Amino acid sequence: KKNKEILSNLNEFNVDDTLDISKVNNYLFISINEKNPNSNCGNLKILYAEINYDFLKFKNFYTFEECLTDVLGGRIEKYNLNNENGFLITTGAYQAENFFISQDDTSYYGKIVFFGLNNRQPVIFSKGHRNPQGLFVGNNIILSTEHGDYGGDEINNIIYGQNYGYPISSYGENYKFRN
Repeated sequence: KKNKEILSNLNEFNVDDTLDISKVNNYLFISINEKNPNSNCGNLKILYAEINYDFLKFKNFYTFEECLTDVLGGRIEKYNLNNENGFLITTGAYQAENFFISQDDTSYYGKIVFFGLNNRQPVIFSKGHRNPQGLFVGNNIILSTEHGDYGGDEINNIIYGQNYGYPISSYGENYKFRN
């Protein structure tokens, strides 16, 4: 088989970590941790490019304003909410300076968030997540795998508007390095 390198403009972004890549309709979406050059933190950023096998010109789809020391999650899956095409993205909260942000409706961390392709406005789909890494969407079901505290990893059946409890409720125990 022949491989072909597809060039892109990703070097224009301050990518610290690539979290996920997903095809949604005719676009390629990438979630990244973009390090903030003015502080010791990063922002979850979603980039997109129209699929082109010669050159991928990425643009900013959305940048989460909150800057965390460690950006976690970032898993992207195509989803339709109320007849609006878009995607779900996971965001983690356990490394945040205040991990109670997963219960804070003014924060998008510790959540699963929906974005419509047309309006690009985040909608909190579910909250109370510690570090959701895996996401499956299919057959009218959404499943998320989540790294919990020690002994508390979870597989959740995600339902719109539900609270999954972190950090108030967990089967796990706090790791020894946390007070």
